[in-house]
Amino acid sequence: MTIEERNNYICTYMGGEEYILNKHFSNKKSKSLTLNDLKFHESWDWMIPVWKKIRFDLSPTMVIFAINCIDDDNINELHTLLSNICYQKYTNK
Repeated sequence: MTIEERNNYICTYMGGEEYILNKHFSNKKSKSLTLNDLKFHESWDWMIPVWKKIRFDLSPTMVIFAINCIDDDNINELHTLLSNICYQKYTNK
């Protein structure tokens, strides 16, 4: 899966374009959201709300892994884990 695809699944899980525009863009009236605008893989400000929403759906092992990613400042691994969970929720797999 590409980063753009992973970000799209996270965006969908979080509530779609409306959530993203309200949460991350101050000038949302003139903004047309694209996949390049999604910064879940680059920013803790984008990633932590996903963690807060999804953490109760994770197994204990996944929670420990996610906490280690946060403690180690490893946003890439956390992005992969959480986007995989969002993908599974979106596709019901």
